[in-house]
Amino acid sequence: RAREAKTILELGIAVDPEAASGYVLLALASLNNGEDAQALTCIAQALQRNPKDPFALALHKKLAER
Repeated sequence: RAREAKTILELGIAVDPEAASGYVLLALASLNNGEDAQALTCIAQALQRNPKDPFALALHKKLAER
């Protein structure tokens, strides 16, 4: 189901590529799918769009601790 979620989230990002929340959610789906590198890329995209996004910051910290 994580793959399905990722597909839907990718469509959402295509509609609104400036929404940091889409990248955060895609990062979570990527993590659930065991794709840490993809998750980190998504978090970087989220932080580019909103450097103060609390969810992106928390997830970035969690990934950095791995």
